[in-house]
Amino acid sequence: MQLAWINRKTAPLDASLMGKGQWNSPYQMVIVFFAFFFPILFSNLLFLVLSENTAYLVCTLLGMAGIAAQPLWMRYLYRQVIRKKYDILTNLRDTR
Repeated sequence: MQLAWINRKTAPLDASLMGKGQWNSPYQMVIVFFAFFFPILFSNLLFLVLSENTAYLVCTLLGMAGIAAQPLWMRYLYRQVIRKKYDILTNLRDTR
């Protein structure tokens, strides 16, 4: 969802989006890299620093906080997309 208001180009439906980088923006690559590797690195760091039970408790509490905050960030993304709606539509039409 975060990429919905960052993306400025259209892509054919049958295109390989993660292939040779032709449709990827630098922001998309950073977001995907962060979303994939940060949780792994963070949980490994927790297990190195804390005991196993404490690390599991911290991960559980962070997960529950993320689930509870989901309506807030969805509302934020919705407002961003609506605010930039005409710019996004114009850019998507121009790249057809």
